[in-house]
Amino acid sequence: MNLFSRLIFIGLLALSSVPLSAAAQGRNLLKNPGFEGDYQIQCSFPGGKPWLTVECNGPLPSVPWQTVRVAEGWVAWWQPPSTDRSSKDFYQKFPNYCGSDAPDGCVAWHQPEWQPTRGAPQDPPRIRSGENSQKYFTFWSVHQGGVYQVVEGVRPGTPLRFSIYMHAWSATRLGDIPPNPRLSFGQTGMHMKVGIDPTGGTDPWSADIVWSDEKDVYDKFQRFEVQAVARANKVTVYTHSRPENPMMHNDVYLDDAELTTAGGVGPSEPLIINPPPALQGGDALTLTQPVTRALGSGRVIHVVRPGDTLFAIALQYGVPVDQIMALNDLTPESQVRLGQELLIAEAEVAARPLPSPGGVEAAPVASVGGAGSGLGAVCVQAFDDVDGNGQRYATEAPLAASGLRWLVRNAQGELIGDFTAGDDNGAHCFADLPATTYHVEAQTPIGWAPTLAARWAVALTGDSRVAIQLGLRPVQIESAIPSAWLLAGAGGVVLAAAVGLWAWRRRTRLKK
Repeated sequence: MNLFSRLIFIGLLALSSVPLSAAAQGRNLLKNPGFEGDYQIQCSFPGGKPWLTVECNGPLPSVPWQTVRVAEGWVAWWQPPSTDRSSKDFYQKFPNYCGSDAPDGCVAWHQPEWQPTRGAPQDPPRIRSGENSQKYFTFWSVHQGGVYQVVEGVRPGTPLRFSIYMHAWSATRLGDIPPNPRLSFGQTGMHMKVGIDPTGGTDPWSADIVWSDEKDVYDKFQRFEVQAVARANKVTVYTHSRPENPMMHNDVYLDDAELTTAGGVGPSEPLIINPPPALQGGDALTLTQPVTRALGSGRVIHVVRPGDTLFAIALQYGVPVDQIMALNDLTPESQVRLGQELLIAEAEVAARPLPSPGGVEAAPVASVGGAGSGLGAVCVQAFDDVDGNGQRYATEAPLAASGLRWLVRNAQGELIGDFTAGDDNGAHCFADLPATTYHVEAQTPIGWAPTLAARWAVALTGDSRVAIQLGLRPVQIESAIPSAWLLAGAGGVVLAAAVGLWAWRRRTRLKK
């Protein structure tokens, strides 16, 4: 191999050593994300919820829904309309008919029909890519529904991003003029959104679902997105629509769905943390140390309090959710009860104190408001993420990380909270916040790097508190240029040298 060939080989080898971006390494976790192929009739158990499916003509009794044809891998869900017109509260519970005795403002609720768009007119386009997409609709009525898919084999604590392209066509006839398929008009709201149930549940009305903001998109596909952190070994993704007016056409189209690990990759949207559900029954929320009971054998028991979830309890003790589930024979569908005793660890693990605004040990966090005050708090704390997995364990100590800056913005993007950690205490609570959605961002100081995306969106409910813990790892400050790019630059220099050597030899030959 001559010198020229060697230089070319070395340069290409250096360039090929540049690692692929995390986005290029991402993998879509959904089955049939493009809604392709032949569609199947959905079946459910007789008398059961229609979206809890069973195999049609399988070993279990089944009822086919002839008007529900969905893409493989997906399940249709909807609000079942009330059909018992003799019931006294018929008109108060999603009536499927508005008779002469109906109250003012009555609208009829119908079960949507689901079908493929393959073979249907595509002016305007109802398929974004491929050869098929999912359509569902109601005719002269309203609905609440969508599709969902359960994805198994997910590691608890994994940040996930679900996205899908959707649009609606909502229009009606004007006299003898049929509705224009290219133009929606007259609808006041479709309430379109997407969600992730981080526990893998199949209840579309579950409080565990993390929903995106609602937006109405008509006549042209637009991307919807939501992010959440898995709290079990499976998650469920949802789409949702609920038209307000019973138009002649209330149609929804779905295509090109994607579920990937978030990890700070992709569009610059914040990462959504799953907050524990709000307290029920008007209980006052005064945040104190968790109720624990150490046994003689060194085992630790946690007594479930209002607002506790397995995810929140695991964060308190710095243990994996799977460990609590295994020690207590729980499944992802299990619900913890007030007063229930949960075994946390066989060997004693100290309950982690809740962060306090001023570092006062006697009162970890003051009350964030009395019952019904509507005020909550977002509490932040960095920790030394020794294993770099983004999850905090009992052995991973809190960090002050002097210079770490926390910013809180409201849904309009206005800055409403700004805190910079000092040397003495890195914990802080942004208190007295009204119940709404907030965007939280952490700006790490020089010498530290976050182990997960340092952006969150928090849906804060009234009288509640959301705790955010940011894993940090020290980094060496050697060069502002990543080593991969230095390697790529070196490869480029070698290639340039090879090209220069070739040009010099060519000119020398020509002179001869």
